[in-house]
Amino acid sequence: MVGPSGFTNTFHICEFETGGRWVYTMHSPNGGNPENESVFELVQPPRKAVIRHISQPMYRLTIELTPSSQGTTVSWLQEFDEAAVADRIAKIVIPANEQNLDRLSAEVLRDRVAE
Repeated sequence: MVGPSGFTNTFHICEFETGGRWVYTMHSPNGGNPENESVFELVQPPRKAVIRHISQPMYRLTIELTPSSQGTTVSWLQEFDEAAVADRIAKIVIPANEQNLDRLSAEVLRDRVAE
């Protein structure tokens, strides 16, 4: 599960370790199939992952998980290499990231209900 609502993915490589590669194709509902490649710059289970997206658009994504009284708080920081790119695609990226987190929540809750 990666991507906004309606997207599916084909993972080609997913080496979830510091220095590992992540190569996948996103399949959009409109028929597009963008290729993506990233490097896991830092993996510190179960608390933190830093992902460097090395295909366009270039960015660094830092995800931190912090235990809380309610469960787990997810911090998500996406920093683009070029401010102009971030500004141009913000109207797409912001709702897409919200959908990513909604899909993650649904997966976590689905597994919890199944127990």
